[in-house]
This record gives sequence, structure tokens and C-alpha cells, in this order.
Amino acid sequence: MYKKITFLYFTVVICIAFITFTSLYINDPLQVFHKDYQNKSKLLDNMRYQAAGLINNFKYDSLILGTSMLANTSTQEAHQFLGGNFINISIFGGDFYERSLLLNHALKTKSIKQVIYSMDDTYLNLTQASSSQYAYLYDEDFLNDFKIYLNKKYLLKCFLGFSKKEECTGKGKDIYRPSAWYQEARYKRHFGGLTNLLRNQENERANEIYKNIASIASKIQQGKKQPLVNIKEKQTDAYNYIDKYLLSIVKKYPNTQFILVFPPYSRLVYSQWAQYNLSYYKTHQSVLRYLAKKSDKYHNLEVYAWADNDFLDDIANYKDPNHYSHDINTWMLNAIKDKNGQLNSSNIDAYIKRIDTKNLNYDLISIGQKINDYFILKEKHKE
Repeated sequence: MYKKITFLYFTVVICIAFITFTSLYINDPLQVFHKDYQNKSKLLDNMRYQAAGLINNFKYDSLILGTSMLANTSTQEAHQFLGGNFINISIFGGDFYERSLLLNHALKTKSIKQVIYSMDDTYLNLTQASSSQYAYLYDEDFLNDFKIYLNKKYLLKCFLGFSKKEECTGKGKDIYRPSAWYQEARYKRHFGGLTNLLRNQENERANEIYKNIASIASKIQQGKKQPLVNIKEKQTDAYNYIDKYLLSIVKKYPNTQFILVFPPYSRLVYSQWAQYNLSYYKTHQSVLRYLAKKSDKYHNLEVYAWADNDFLDDIANYKDPNHYSHDINTWMLNAIKDKNGQLNSSNIDAYIKRIDTKNLNYDLISIGQKINDYFILKEKHKE
């Protein structure tokens, strides 16, 4: 009797597991195992969930792999300017380690011709541990990919709840830039100048960014700067980080063209580094030199930086000190096509001299005073 009950119990469990996993495989809203059978191409804008499906099952021979700095870059425009069939799998806030998981997986999965990769400033602050809770999506184990669905959201709410909400099924996103943010109304309001930036912040944390700028400007006015401490060690750490998670891949895949772009943060950012945070600035300059020389060594490596351009001076082009208008994403593709801003060992010194002039002469003190005046007036209106 007990044997029959035990047998029946395990039979039911196995059948339920089989039906569940089969259904998850067939439904597969993130397209991890196969492309949507109805070819609706509904995608989530969160690439930490969605990128594996794009890498595994979409047709492409080129990648855009950045952060929010490249999320607005159109694959259609990339094809127009550079050729190739691109997918954009940029991850918001993705560090070099996390992006190396996606990059290695894509290079193993497809024959990749080009990779456009953003050189975000992660190398300046290496205090965060290199980890990713989605690393299992990019290993050799097919079965553990089901883990992406074995959670309260997908298993209970979406699958068993038969939900058709966008958070479960994906959105009718622009396939050319699925994680783009430029069309969101909350961000559109930020563009147009410093007043718009300050007036349309959504929370106190965002306001702190500008209050910190005002504080730094005040310190600069008083002749204060952060001291250079362990600068050689920080530069070496930055080189090692870039070598481990990026240049090692460049070296391993000589037939893939790697296009590294330093995102053109606003002059507000670079001037703070140059005039106050000297460790950041000197490390950034050393990384520019390091990669410029590496581009001479590796025939499949191109490095671009555009901080010597005037559009960085106009805060109207930015939704915050770092993030630029999507028009600049288009401009960057065109610049790459024309080899405008390409760095190498023969022009890196001249480039650094130009950005030094712009960054050191930028009137950050006046900007800080305007920010301070805004918050003082804001507090008076509350009274």
C-alpha cells in the first residue's frame, strides 16, 4: 500500500514538473529557448532579463553593448552608417564584468563582425564586487536557464495567473533599440537647460546630484582639491580591470572589430574631475593613453572619444550631467563612420591637451552658484 502511494506521489510530482517545464519552454516570453512562435517580437526593456533571448535566437552579426549611454543607439542607424546586422543589448548600469558575460556568450554563439562598446567610468571606481545574478544564462548548462522563470513573478503571477500584462509578455518595443529611454516623457522634460534639469527632478536623491555639484564648485572657489592618493595603484587597477574583462576578449577574437567609445558626458562631469577630483581625472587620462596605444597593437581595436567637442558645454543637450540626447547617439555613429574622434598613439597627447583646456577653463563656479540660488529660492517658496 505504502509503495503504491509513494509511487503515485512521485508520478504526480514528475508529471507536474514535466508539464510545468514543457509549458515554460513553449511559452518562453523572454525567448531564451526559442524565438516567439508568432513572431511578435515583444521584448522587455530590461536587458538583464532579455539579452539572453536576443543573443540566442535573433539574427545578427554585430552588437551594441553599452549601458544607458548606448541604449538609445538605433541598430537601424548603425547598419546605415557602419553596415552589419546589429542588435542592441545595452544594460543599464552594466559594469565591464557583467557585460563580458554577454559578450563572451554572443561571440561563442555567432560569428560577430563588429562590437560597439561604451567605456563607462566603472574603471574609476572598482569598489563594487564583480557579480551578476543572471550569470547562469550565459554558461554552457541549458537546463539552468529555466531559473529565469522559477520565481514569484513568472511562475505564479505570469504563468499560473495567465497574465497578459506587458511585464509578463514583453512590450511592442522598438526592435532597433529595445531598452531606449529617450521617448519617456519623464526624461524629455529634463532637456533644454539647467533650469529644466533642476525643476523636473523626481526625488531628493536626484537633487543631491546637483547639490553636490554646487558643493564642489564652492570648494573649487576656495582653492580646494582632492589630493592625489595612490594614483599609480589606481591606474594599474584600471588597466587590469579593462584587460581582464575587455581586452582579453579583443585579443581572443581577432576577426571581430571592437569599437570602444568613451561616452561624451557633459562638461559638468569632466570639469569636476579636472578641477577637483584629480584622482579620477588622472586615471581617466591614463586610460585614454593606455587604450590609444593598445589600438596600435591590436588591428581589430578602435578607440573613440569626443570630449573636445563644443556640444558637451551645452547642458541643454543632457537630461542629467551624464546622459545625452539620442541625437548624439546618431552623431556618434556618424563620427565612427568618418573616423572622427579616433584615438591612437600619434594623436592622444594632442587630444588630452585639448580636453584639458576645455575642462580646466569651464566656469563650474558660476554653474554651482546658479544651482545654489535655485535651491535657496525653492526653500523660500516652501515657507
